[in-house]
Amino acid sequence: MLNESEIPVADSRAVSAGFFDTLRLPILSGRALNERDDASPEAQQVAVVSRSFADKYWPGQDPLGRRFQAGDEKAPMLTVVGVSGDVVHQWFARRNYPTIYQPYAQSPRDDINFAVKVRGGVDALAGEANGALALVDPYQPAYQVCSMKHSLSLATIGLRFVAGIMTSLSVLALILALSGVYGVMAYRVSLRTLEIGVRLVLGASRGDILKLTMAQAGRLTLAGLILGGLLGIAGGTGLSSVLQGAVAIDVATVAGFSVLLALAALIAAYIPARRSLSVDPAHALRAD
Repeated sequence: MLNESEIPVADSRAVSAGFFDTLRLPILSGRALNERDDASPEAQQVAVVSRSFADKYWPGQDPLGRRFQAGDEKAPMLTVVGVSGDVVHQWFARRNYPTIYQPYAQSPRDDINFAVKVRGGVDALAGEANGALALVDPYQPAYQVCSMKHSLSLATIGLRFVAGIMTSLSVLALILALSGVYGVMAYRVSLRTLEIGVRLVLGASRGDILKLTMAQAGRLTLAGLILGGLLGIAGGTGLSSVLQGAVAIDVATVAGFSVLLALAALIAAYIPARRSLSVDPAHALRAD
């Protein structure tokens, strides 16, 4: 007997024939549900399964034509006629969750949601939706009428709030990092005042002094980026393996931000480096 963790689980949704086209949910193989998938005795009990469902229960196999039972022993056997793309139902906990789509005529439900393609604003649709429902049941009004954009906005409001906080903290961290780079470089330039004066007396040009100072800043920046990048990749990989639904490391994003941080650090180091060009060799030698 299977224990609770071994029992196959999946979301089950009853949809109409136009569901996949309306929501632009792609059919990867097989076919979508159509009007022939009705409740007539000669109609075959069918289902469309998501890609995650097929990969989980029939890995490396063709799921089309497979039969399974969704529910208890009294539930009818369903034949897979198509495989659809995955849907993100919940951003953190239910990404690419195995899903079964059955024809609504063969598996009716009490709670019904409508997805409608419209032209124009959603406000005009509310009145038409109430009028259409009144023809079927005058005591059943349409509620929570909203656009897909608004629905997605509500579903991701927590994610966007966290993203806003992380963006604010990132900007603050960047400001603190640039302040630190500027302070360290300014201090190191002040310690090398005598050296800079000696180099100028011996014939070094202002450009040589600038290259010397910026080269040192470049080495420190490169070391920091390598160490920080390795720690960031390791931390991100650990989080993506622990937190279900976390986004994996994007190499292009890491590389882009590394270049941005390098440019910002070099700009912060350029200011004290330029200041080193104003060192008076005679003053520097007399001071020490």
